[in-house]
Amino acid sequence: MIPPQPPLERGEFDNSPQPVLERGEFIGSGFRLHQIKAEKNPLWRSGLALAGANTWLFGGEIPPEAESGILFALDVAGLDLWANELIILIACETAVGDVKIGEGVKGLRSAFTAAGSRLLIMSLWSVPTQVSILLMNRFLTNMQQNNLSSQQALQEAQLYIKTITITELEALPTGEKILQESRAYWQKKSSELFVQWDVKNYPLQARYFWGAWVCVGREFKS
Repeated sequence: MIPPQPPLERGEFDNSPQPVLERGEFIGSGFRLHQIKAEKNPLWRSGLALAGANTWLFGGEIPPEAESGILFALDVAGLDLWANELIILIACETAVGDVKIGEGVKGLRSAFTAAGSRLLIMSLWSVPTQVSILLMNRFLTNMQQNNLSSQQALQEAQLYIKTITITELEALPTGEKILQESRAYWQKKSSELFVQWDVKNYPLQARYFWGAWVCVGREFKS
C-alpha cells in the first residue's frame, strides 16, 4: 500500500516519512498509535489494526499485500468513500486525534471525512467489548427497523445500555460475559464501589459503558 502525498501544513509541504514499524516494538500492553511522538504528521499516529497486525507484531508471516496489518489515517484519507453512508469504527479511541492550529482535530475522523464518508460512529475512550457489541446491535436495529435517525438511534441505544437490568442481561446470550466485564471494571475501581455496584439493579449505568460513542457527520437523505 503506497500512501498518498501528505497535505500542506501552514504553507509548508509536510513530507514526514511513514513511521518505521519494528516487530515487537508495539507489543507492550496499552500501546496506542498516538504514542508515536517522533512523526510530525498526526495522521501517521492514528490508525486501525486489521487482521494480521498481531501476527506481524509477534513475528509471524502474513501475506505481503497486508504489509504490517495497520491502516494509518493518512492511508484512509486517500480512499474513495464518497458512496458510503455510514461507517462504524467499533474500536477504542477512534475519535481521538491531535489538535492542529487552524485545522482542528487530525486523526481517523478527519481522514474518513476527507475520504468522503458522510457519517461516522466513533469512540472517545477504551470501550468494553461485549457491551459495545450489544450497544451497536441495538443502534443498527433502531435505524433499520424503527426508522430512527442516526443520532436518535445512538441516543436510544445508549439509554438502553444505561437502564438495562441484571435480569434482562441474564436473559441475553452474551449477558454473562457482559456482567463479567462490568464486574471486572468495578473491582478494578475500588472494593467500596464494587460493593455498591453489586447491589444495584442497573450494572451498566456508569458512563464508561455507553458514553464513549459519538455520531459525527451529516445524515444521509435519499
